Amino acid sequence: MNPIGKVAVIGAGVMGAGIAAQVANAGFPALLLDMTEELAVAAHEKLRVGIPAAYMHPSAETLVTARGLENGLSELSTCDWIIEAIIEKADVKRSLYRRIAPWVAGHAAISSNTSTICRADLVAEMPAALADRFLITHFFNPPRTMRLLEVVAAPDTDKATSDAVIDFADRALGKTVVRCRDRPGFIANRLGCFWMQVAMLFAVEQGLTVEEADAVMGNRFGIPKTGVFGLADLVGVDLMPSVNASLAAALESDDLFQTVNRPIAPVERMIAVGLTGRKSGGGFYRQVRDPGHGREALDFVSLAYRPMVPVGLPKGEGFFGSSSRLDRYGTAVMARTLAYAGHLVGDAAEDAVSIDEAMRLGYNWRWGPFELADRIGLDLLRGEIASTGVAVPPFLARAGSGPIHRGSETITRDGTYARRPQPMSILSLADVRACASPVIEKGGLSLWSIGEGIFCLEFASPGGLMGEGALDAIDAALDHVAEHGHALVVSRDGAEFSADAEFQIIASFVRGGDWRKLAALIVRGQVVLERLKQAPFPTVAAISGTTIGSGLEVALRCTAIQAHAESSLGYLEASVGLIPPFGGCCELLWRAGAAMAGARAMKLTFDQLASSRLSRSAAVARDMCYVRPSDGITMNSARLLADARTRAVNLARDWKSGAGTMLRPLLTVRDGVVPLAGEEISNSPAPAANRAIARLISLAASRGGDATALKEMLAATREEFFGLVKLPEALARLEAARGQGPGGGTRP
Repeated sequence: MNPIGKVAVIGAGVMGAGIAAQVANAGFPALLLDMTEELAVAAHEKLRVGIPAAYMHPSAETLVTARGLENGLSELSTCDWIIEAIIEKADVKRSLYRRIAPWVAGHAAISSNTSTICRADLVAEMPAALADRFLITHFFNPPRTMRLLEVVAAPDTDKATSDAVIDFADRALGKTVVRCRDRPGFIANRLGCFWMQVAMLFAVEQGLTVEEADAVMGNRFGIPKTGVFGLADLVGVDLMPSVNASLAAALESDDLFQTVNRPIAPVERMIAVGLTGRKSGGGFYRQVRDPGHGREALDFVSLAYRPMVPVGLPKGEGFFGSSSRLDRYGTAVMARTLAYAGHLVGDAAEDAVSIDEAMRLGYNWRWGPFELADRIGLDLLRGEIASTGVAVPPFLARAGSGPIHRGSETITRDGTYARRPQPMSILSLADVRACASPVIEKGGLSLWSIGEGIFCLEFASPGGLMGEGALDAIDAALDHVAEHGHALVVSRDGAEFSADAEFQIIASFVRGGDWRKLAALIVRGQVVLERLKQAPFPTVAAISGTTIGSGLEVALRCTAIQAHAESSLGYLEASVGLIPPFGGCCELLWRAGAAMAGARAMKLTFDQLASSRLSRSAAVARDMCYVRPSDGITMNSARLLADARTRAVNLARDWKSGAGTMLRPLLTVRDGVVPLAGEEISNSPAPAANRAIARLISLAASRGGDATALKEMLAATREEFFGLVKLPEALARLEAARGQGPGGGTRP
């Protein structure tokens, strides 16, 4: 089969329309069909105005064509992949396949987005020529941001077809593909529905409140803070009984799910009175808009809402198997859940790795069930499973004392270790760490060799350049690569390249009045960043998640950027009444000046800095001049580091020392940004910061970027920064900006 170039999605509901939008985000045309033209066009319009945004960039909308099914049938012959995303009824799906069969191109793949129905049921009446190219491709909602794609194929499925779909889903749509066996619910929903049913059922039967159950089911086990009841509100309380009934009907009578699939009285009463979750305005929780009130929780007995009661859980390890009331609940739920996961090895999935991946990506668990089992300890886990009366699954019995995952290996179904399979061109620092030691490790930064003479400088803490020893580590890394390597990649193996923790570091300097130390840190940072920019070898910033503050300063000094498509870039300093202290105002202006006329570049730069607006995608960051046309965008975050390394290798091949260039002045101060920004400055909540930004932009535009001008600009940046950070209100603004970093977790 040829590479996929055009995709059709039949069914313009929330999922179908979202899949079409993601195809467009990847830069490919998508045909969106529904029963009538009106339904398809309405879905297309919702994509344009929806929150959160379905499109990574407004231009993607033009790649989606909405048609009624009757008028769109003939266009199916131009599509390489046809995705069905209609109602979850096998007979209705089979009827659709019969209708479209004459119009499907002989080479095209066809798949269903079903979440529960087995492939065998869907192809029962399908011609062999079409069945050979039929797959299950189960996307998760929302398709733009949920990375998991579960794929089911049969032994006789055309390999070229399945390979083309999987490659397109991986590289173009940004999905991590998990292959599943043809079993009801596949992997994530099979285990996830079991976990939710057990957690909700036991909470009611053991007399826990919704807050208590969600506190126990949350951070301790690496589960999102929504817990189980918050998740039910999100997906819809009324959907759970029907999904459970569908699974129960499809599964064998001796499946462990059947032992817990019984009605939950409060849930039935809630559905009867319309308390179905966020879509109805209230479920197990509701948001109160009255001043002085926040979130309320539901009482299981009265079905009345009451103020939420904070739940205090002891910190530390050892709660799994503990005798306290809440720990007994958590142990009972997770022992059964991990036992069920063990039974799914060889049933829903070929191996433990697939199940871990599915739960991490499909349910946003920090640890997959077998990673969690390793943290608990297999001997303790088996003991708790046995105490519940549940049979210890053969997979966990054969694992001995474990661990299930050891370095780059995982225990297989026969109890021996084997290297975990990895798709080609996938590289992660976690894998590097499992097999090697860092070349340099200091100041929260580590330097790793990642092959082909390329080194990777990892920012392991959110403090960025402000972290203690970070600047020394960058200096040491630059020295090492200059002597022993060809290029440097700068990365962070996680969701954030650099978070706002550095605001709190600045606040600590302000609080202590340590102006000399802060000044020395900023001077040193400016020098190190300039050294990075003028490095005698190419540098590539591999960025993902939220890249702000000094993380953005580093990225803008690199020769090139390789950004994950969902990267959110921007300078937030003006939101706390400051400016980027290391020279970011000038760097952004010079980038903008290379892409557009001077006055427009100055206006764009001022608007970005003064608004503290984040890009929300790499494509929008390109419009904002953070990402240049020559920089790369990676759709699949798992491929980001490998793509950055490839970029570094290619740059190094033709690299000439001193390739960096200085820009000429853009225009004179008289024509500059200050007159354009006058109204914005006066109406701004931080007018002093905006005046400083305007001055620096005007100065940089008039002076250009040669060595003398650069020295002057960096001195002016420090002058403006300290003028702002010493204002009486500065400390309060910095402290108010304290944010929550990526979620943590403790060992059970």
